Amino acid sequence: MNNKKILVAAVALLFTLGSCKKETTPSSISKTKTELLTQSGWKLTSVMTSTNGAPAVEGISSYLPCELDNITTFSTNSVYAEIEGLTKCDPIDADTVNTGTWAFATNETYLNVTEASLGYTASLKMITLDATTLKLENYDSLSATSYMFTWKH
Repeated sequence: MNNKKILVAAVALLFTLGSCKKETTPSSISKTKTELLTQSGWKLTSVMTSTNGAPAVEGISSYLPCELDNITTFSTNSVYAEIEGLTKCDPIDADTVNTGTWAFATNETYLNVTEASLGYTASLKMITLDATTLKLENYDSLSATSYMFTWKH
């Protein structure tokens, strides 16, 4: 009789566990790098610099508060824009600080950004791109300086 109760309980448990489905939430769905980059605007939170291999130094304090509230957006049509935040450095400044184009390169390990007004292209190594963080590195060989930029949503 006890074996029969154990068997019934085991079968009931299997049916209960078998009927459970893992819920799919937006955070559990993997996104492409384009989706991650273009999902919403990015705000600069850190600028680390290292010259000649010296320990990195945080340089965000050299930015004005009116620069740090700017939002950079990347659109799916390969256009980026840096938009003024709540505070402008000069009240007559345009709402758009700069614009240009962007493209992934080298199997999506680099982000090439071309500023429209200058026509200059920066090839930035992608260190991190996830749902909340974009971290890019640029190396200036003339000054032997590495710049690590971090943006957050």
